[in-house]
Amino acid sequence: MATAWLSDSTTLCKIPANTESGVTMTITNIGVLKQLPNSFTYDTPRITDYLPNNIPMEGGSRVVINGFNFGGSEYDFRAAQFGDTSCLDTIWYSDTSISCVAQRGYAQDLNAVITVARVVNKKLGFSYNMPEITAMEASNGPASGSSEILIYGHHFGVFEVTPQARIGGTLCVRTQWIAESSILCKTPSVTYDKWYFGGTKDAEVCRALPPCRSSRDAVQRLLSRCEQSQGSLQCGQTSAAPHHA
Repeated sequence: MATAWLSDSTTLCKIPANTESGVTMTITNIGVLKQLPNSFTYDTPRITDYLPNNIPMEGGSRVVINGFNFGGSEYDFRAAQFGDTSCLDTIWYSDTSISCVAQRGYAQDLNAVITVARVVNKKLGFSYNMPEITAMEASNGPASGSSEILIYGHHFGVFEVTPQARIGGTLCVRTQWIAESSILCKTPSVTYDKWYFGGTKDAEVCRALPPCRSSRDAVQRLLSRCEQSQGSLQCGQTSAAPHHA
């Protein structure tokens, strides 16, 4: 870039684009070189947002990351990742924008991470689609449990990620991943104060990491009503009739 002599003690330099810190300043005058190590730094990269911030679990979506100080040259080293997984491809657009193709995943509230010339910046909030229940093979089963039902929905994982299913607040005895849209649950027994409740329609599916998606807390609401009515038959009328053990 341009350099201008101002006086015996001052030189003006128009600095080139860069992103590194601890840059050495060098001046050459009539063949004599003088350096001042680690004397200049550039502003560090900073992420402001990214779009989209939620993508399908199978990955393959290109995410645009916006911010500042991504560098003035597309040949500087840059990389992006979500959580601990690197993007498949990173493209530099400008000092304020890059994009990358996210790999498949299943977690929530991940960091979007950008590395520019070995300087790292991250911003929390990236996620993959949460599991969602659309139907159950059966909505009633024995209070003793051990029946097997299929739970249908979306985003249960494009590969085995150790899902967990619950009926009410109780984990299934066994949860088996079948496909992205179905899992198998071996139902638990349901007990409360020597009363057994059957036919509870509340269910939830969690992947290896929370949060879960469900018609949550139906059992707790039912038990609360039972406590308020002191265990009378009235408490079962809103969901399923109780049967004394």
